[in-house]
Amino acid sequence: MSFATVVLLGVSLLAADSRAMGGERVSGPSFEGVIMMDDVSGRWMPTRQQIAELEAALPAYTAAELKRFKVTFSKRLSEYKRQYIGRVQGKRRTIHVTFLHDKTDIVRSGKWLDRPMMMLGGGDSFLYAEYDAGAKTFLSFGVNSPR
Repeated sequence: MSFATVVLLGVSLLAADSRAMGGERVSGPSFEGVIMMDDVSGRWMPTRQQIAELEAALPAYTAAELKRFKVTFSKRLSEYKRQYIGRVQGKRRTIHVTFLHDKTDIVRSGKWLDRPMMMLGGGDSFLYAEYDAGAKTFLSFGVNSPR
């Protein structure tokens, strides 16, 4: 297995030439994730560069959203694994991000690498965001309900 490091917008991505069971692994100084591959109609595969752009914009965006909604958040974004899924909404290509906290059974078991996860409940152990890859802007960010 060979490795290469790419630096885009100040985000370093470690790229291996092997695939995770569910997709392509990506990581940077403050994140680890997998670009999920899916043969479902209306899906596409985001690139490493698009993930780097998303991750570079994520801290400022989430801080502003939390401040806007007056939400206190005790966990750091770096404590979450990410799943990135490309979606097509009309003519817009978006990247849906599912955040799974390091302490959850799904992450500890490695199941998060196998397939896209849709979590109900769990509170701030599971977050989500939607990013417009063309406009390079976030459309939404949320925290799962506690139950």
